[in-house]
Amino acid sequence: MDGNIQKALWLGVSILLFVAVVMVGMSFFFSGQEMAAEGAEALDETSRELSNAQFSMYDNKAVSGSDVISSINKYKQRSGDLQVSVTNNSGTTTTYVSSGSASTGTLSELSLAAINTTIQNAQDKSQTSLYINPYGEFYATLVYDVNDQVRGMNFEQQ
Repeated sequence: MDGNIQKALWLGVSILLFVAVVMVGMSFFFSGQEMAAEGAEALDETSRELSNAQFSMYDNKAVSGSDVISSINKYKQRSGDLQVSVTNNSGTTTTYVSSGSASTGTLSELSLAAINTTIQNAQDKSQTSLYINPYGEFYATLVYDVNDQVRGMNFEQQ
């Protein structure tokens, strides 16, 4: 009979140890899940910052007209994804790279030929309503969508 009691005690202790090990394992699992979620959140934020870092030189800064033309040429391949708007001294605002609304993120793609024609007109002094003076000073601002992604750049001649 003593052997049965000893076996029952060992069985009870074994079950308690098993339950304790399972509970510790579950605790680690849930802690790991929380850490993974926090890590994913931090990774998303870092990714968003990196994707917007290329626009930092245009974030509420004064730039030259040649910088404006360079930015249009640089981002013309992103038609449908990014919009560049320029207001020159004549008070005319011209939209380059994409049509639509940058603030709502509803942008439409323009053809490369149309963009190149508009850029050529912007560099032609006789096109006073479109002309971007390469020596002029422009104030640059960025337009973000609801996901904090840069969808547009606005340049206003000072």
